[in-house]
Formats: sequence, C-alpha cells, structure tokens
Amino acid sequence: MEDLNVTGMTGIRLSINLNPTVYIHSSLKGKPLMLIIEMNENTRQANIGEYEPEKVVDGYFFTSCLKKKKLEYDPKTDLLYIEGYGEYQHG
Repeated sequence: MEDLNVTGMTGIRLSINLNPTVYIHSSLKGKPLMLIIEMNENTRQANIGEYEPEKVVDGYFFTSCLKKKKLEYDPKTDLLYIEGYGEYQHG
C-alpha cells in the first residue's frame, strides 16, 4: 500500500454487518481523519472515536484502546481494511 489516498477514501464506509460505521474525511491540513461510530445494541447509545492514521515503515496504523491497528486501502477494489473490524466499502 502506498500513501493513503484521502480523496478516494473520503466518505462513509460500511461493513457487511453495518457496525461499526466508519467515516473518513480530510483535515484542514489535508491529512486523513477517521471517525468510528459503534452502536451499543443494548443501550442504543453510540460511541464515537476520532483517529488520525499514522504512517510508519510498515504502513498506516491508528491507536485505539492503547492498541495499534493496521489500515490497508486497495484503490482497485475501493476496499478499506481495518484490523480488528474487517473490510469496508463505500456506503
């Protein structure tokens, strides 16, 4: 994976099970920002987290709950893979 293409990735991304929802947009500095919206089925309350992917030698990661999670984007299939969450497509 090369640089994250914010333009190609921008928008709402949905997984097969629709939870969590991921929204990607670019910051004022042009860097990607990622919102992950998780719905608690019991309380019907949403947990929203905002993350800024970090570029390291091995690719892109973001930190959630003190754990690094890998991001991969395939522009050919327009799929975003988020470690621990699965594949996402434009919704």
